[in-house]
Amino acid sequence: MTRFDQKVCSACLMFAILFSEAHVRVADVIYTATSGGLSVSADGGDTFTNKTTAHGLGDDCVRGVYAAGSTVYAATNGGLSVSIDGGNTFINKTTAHGLGDDRVRGVYAAGSTVYAATNGGLSVSADGGSSFTNKTTAHGLGHDHMCGVYAVPPAPPSEDIPDIPTGLTGTVISATQVRLTWRDSNDNEDGFRIERTDSMSPWITVTMTGANATALSALRFSAASDNPDLVPAENIRFGGTGETRTVTLTPVKGMSGTANVTVSVSDGSTTAETDFALNVTTGPELSAEARLESDGGDTVAPGGVLRYTAAISNTGDRAAEGVRFALPLPGNTEYSADTAGAVIRSALRTISEKASDPVYDGELNQLEWTGDIAMDESAEISFDLRVRPGTASGEAVSFGGTVAYDTDGDGISDITRNTGGIGDGSADSEVRITVEGCLPGDTDADGIIDMKDAVRVMRTLSGTDIGKICPESDANGDEKTGPEELIYILKKLAK
Repeated sequence: MTRFDQKVCSACLMFAILFSEAHVRVADVIYTATSGGLSVSADGGDTFTNKTTAHGLGDDCVRGVYAAGSTVYAATNGGLSVSIDGGNTFINKTTAHGLGDDRVRGVYAAGSTVYAATNGGLSVSADGGSSFTNKTTAHGLGHDHMCGVYAVPPAPPSEDIPDIPTGLTGTVISATQVRLTWRDSNDNEDGFRIERTDSMSPWITVTMTGANATALSALRFSAASDNPDLVPAENIRFGGTGETRTVTLTPVKGMSGTANVTVSVSDGSTTAETDFALNVTTGPELSAEARLESDGGDTVAPGGVLRYTAAISNTGDRAAEGVRFALPLPGNTEYSADTAGAVIRSALRTISEKASDPVYDGELNQLEWTGDIAMDESAEISFDLRVRPGTASGEAVSFGGTVAYDTDGDGISDITRNTGGIGDGSADSEVRITVEGCLPGDTDADGIIDMKDAVRVMRTLSGTDIGKICPESDANGDEKTGPEELIYILKKLAK
């Protein structure tokens, strides 16, 4: 190969012209097999750096070596050690990979074919040394104990060696990027290889690029729509960089139909195209979210009150008429009568409009609402419910409401949405809260404030009852059970 050097940011970048099986040898990197390791010189033999088993060699005794570019094969007493980074690190191959013996006395490679002379036969690899097939006296060898190996490389092509490119320059882009530019002097090369070195290490391949290639950043993108009323040219946007590019199509709001879009990519001489059809339908688009609120934050006591609110939004381009919302109530709660209501909210006005009230279905134990939601509006439905007395501490109160909408009036729901999610039906579409503690005055934590609680306070004050009292029944926050709790309970009972 022919190459020339360019200094960029104190690192040396090598540029090489590639062509079919033609090489010009340059002796700037030397590999020496020694009994104490593989010694590597990057300065023509003036100085060496020694590689041992600490760098992955199978054994420190190296009997032979072969190198092609940044790939190095070292024949050791412990296997064939292969490096793909110019001898910095090695991966060792042994009889487990098909070698005839771990003691390798010589090695030669031609392309991806590797020949290893071992004490147990000639081992041949067709995949760059990943696996081997062993040849022995059974295949005609004079002896299984190999002394060395050599293969005649194919003849170089008859065409002329390409000339060295001209005008190589390097520009530092960042701490990790360098931009190289050059002028091609030929039309018969296969491509270009970029290598680098810090002047102390062997050349390492950075990347390969084909001949007459165009940088990804220089590609030109365009798109056309056969229905500009639906998808005009200004609504087609390209994004991304390099190999990752995106095209975003934005139909005109309120329009429906089909647009056939053609996307073209050009490097200045060749253009590639792809076509696809975009079908646009208009109509409502519903989503539902819900929240569950308690004075206790994320917990509620037995007998405590919860406030449930669901918001159903229409982000489509047409009103949704006859939207139905159904919310089954959990078995550990009961609906608080006359607390349900609904309003319609809009970003275009500050005052909410009254909507039809939700209806409680006692047989199904669920709350139901039916109403219309215009585009860019939302229906907010809310009501109170009470945690049933006797609900065990640690039990969860969870909800999962469903929004259904029949777009074509055939009696079948065409749009279904779950609260907190978009129709996924998962646990994420539920809101939940945990039952813990008790209400103020509910000394026995049964969810009911009654005379039993008053009697228990009086017996506690007189010292005749030493049973456990729910800590949260403290009515005045002094962390004690006293006359204040008795007065609080009696006032509750008097209402």
